[in-house]
Order: sequence, then structure tokens, then C-alpha cells
Amino acid sequence: MYKKTTLAVLIALLTGATTVHAQTDISSIESRLAALEQRLKNAESRAQAAEARAKTAELQVQKLAETQQQNQLTTQEVAQRTVQLEQKSAENSGFEFHGYARSGLLMNDAASSSKSGPYLTPAGETGGAVGRLGNEADTYVELNVEHKQTLDNGATTRFKAMLADGQRDYNDWTGGSSNL
Repeated sequence: MYKKTTLAVLIALLTGATTVHAQTDISSIESRLAALEQRLKNAESRAQAAEARAKTAELQVQKLAETQQQNQLTTQEVAQRTVQLEQKSAENSGFEFHGYARSGLLMNDAASSSKSGPYLTPAGETGGAVGRLGNEADTYVELNVEHKQTLDNGATTRFKAMLADGQRDYNDWTGGSSNL
């Protein structure tokens, strides 16, 4: 069918064209492979950087969790201590103030002062003491201040002061007869 020369030329042309095309394909593949290798290196370096950041973040989270746990323990200890102190202070600690005052005036039918004291009743003198309130013509004031405290070791303290004054004069503003 074909002559040998035509066939040889045709084969030469076909094989030569593929070699040139094959060389072009090989250099293209090599350049694409080099580009892929570079992209792979870049991706690996980014992955290593991300892993380092993740490890640093995990360490920070762990430190924050430990700090938070310590803060919670400290808060619980403070709350327990506060409750204990409140219970102790509520039991037997604090100030107390007490006072007492009386003032009396006794008069007879003529609206003048009368003899008074615990031996005098509305019916007159009975010879025996019948009571104190309501039949005395003096003025008396008493003030008590008291501080109680329970110490941390369980010991209790009590400080008490009493101030009292009394006089028999009807003029309460004069201190000449005061019994302070």
C-alpha cells in the first residue's frame, strides 16, 4: 500500500513529533511537581506553626484552669471562715446597754413634802418595809455598759461598767447632794 520511503518518513515524523511533545510534557510535569512540593512545604510549615500555637494555647488554658480552681478553693475557705466567725460573733459577742431611772415626789394634804421611804405606805407608816417603787422621794439613775467577746481559742471575756447617781434634793440640777 504505502511505499517504504513514505512509510519511513511518516514513522520518522510521527516519532519525532511525539518526542518533542513528550519532552514538553516532562518539563511541564517537573515544574508542576516542583510547585506542588513547594506548596506542600508551605502547608507543612503552616501546620507546624498552628500546632505550636495550639500547644501554647492548651498550656495557657491549663494554667487558667489551675488558677481558677485555686481561686475557687480560696473563696470557699474564706466563705467557711466568714460563716464560722459570724456564728462565733452571734453567739456571745457584742455590746449590751442597760439603764434604770426613777424620780419621785411625795406630798401631803397641804401640798408640801412629806416624809418618805420604804416604810411609808398610802395608809401611813406601818413599821415594816413594804416596797420600794412609788414611795420614794429621791432621784436615781443607773447605766450599765457590758461587752462580751468569744476569742478564737474559745476563751470568753466580759467587761462591765456601771455608772449610778442618786440624790434626795427635789432640784435635780444641783449636784451638791449627788451620790455619784
